[in-house]
Amino acid sequence: MKKEKIVHILTSNKHSGGNVYERYLEHIDLDIKDEFLIDTKVKNRVKKLLYFYYSLYKISKKEYDVTIRKAESSFFMTQGQRNIVIFHHYYPAPTNFLVNLFQRVAHRNLLRNLDKIDTLVVVSRYWQEYFEKIGFTKTKIIYNPFEIEKYLLYDIEKIEQFKREYSLDKKPIVYIGNPQKSKGTDLAYEALKDLDVHLVTSGKGELKLPIINLDLSFKEYILLLQASSLSVLMSQIDEGWNRVAHESILCKTAVVGSGRGGMGELLSKSGQIICNDFSDLKEIVKKSLDNKIEVSKESLEYVKSFSLEKFYSEWKDIL
Repeated sequence: MKKEKIVHILTSNKHSGGNVYERYLEHIDLDIKDEFLIDTKVKNRVKKLLYFYYSLYKISKKEYDVTIRKAESSFFMTQGQRNIVIFHHYYPAPTNFLVNLFQRVAHRNLLRNLDKIDTLVVVSRYWQEYFEKIGFTKTKIIYNPFEIEKYLLYDIEKIEQFKREYSLDKKPIVYIGNPQKSKGTDLAYEALKDLDVHLVTSGKGELKLPIINLDLSFKEYILLLQASSLSVLMSQIDEGWNRVAHESILCKTAVVGSGRGGMGELLSKSGQIICNDFSDLKEIVKKSLDNKIEVSKESLEYVKSFSLEKFYSEWKDIL
């Protein structure tokens, strides 16, 4: 039997939830060739966009049997190949005209070319239902994978050392995610700024808030989650899932979140708190801290079930 030639089309190396998901595909025990669409040396956004389309067109002319690609890369699909598309979420960023325009065009293109897709992989029930409502049924949910053991290693001494190093040892830590408007971090800050806690963000974003923002290694990021009394993740986009919320629960840190998109499935099934209104957020957080809400054994078992082994097995079934 002829061995299928499989290509995985990648757009960037950024550490977003979607990119983390797709990088795990590299470790599946199959011969999958990676093709990058964007040259990292190109900085101009217009040139990047032109390079993106040109690279995608060139790849479409190569003789692959199976292509795996993100939804926004679903141009130049041919019915002679088996097309597997990964859909994380749809959010046309309002802060940048060019990015907003590209995302709208790419999403419209995806919807026009659903007939060329053999399997649309989504990462939550929310987005499966979204496509079912428009009559597309060739979907498969394959949830985000996590290297579970990395989150379960607790070293109290290292956690305390981490808190002292970043001057976070005097008050409870409330982690409010990445400093991005799309994640609702500015609104969470405004709602919680009067509480006697350390409000902390991590990673890069466009917001400059008057609180501690940490640029951490992955190991330190886990220590931050473990050291936090609560994660408040008030995303304002319809999430695919929400890796940060999932990672918080794995670190036994309770979550209060907006529950937008697939995040709602995660929070409801793991017994976390969904807050739909910022006017309620301060009181919810205060009560959670006063009552020292913890992650239950059942909640921990649920989030631990999202293993790499399960992820690889489900992808192998498709491929």
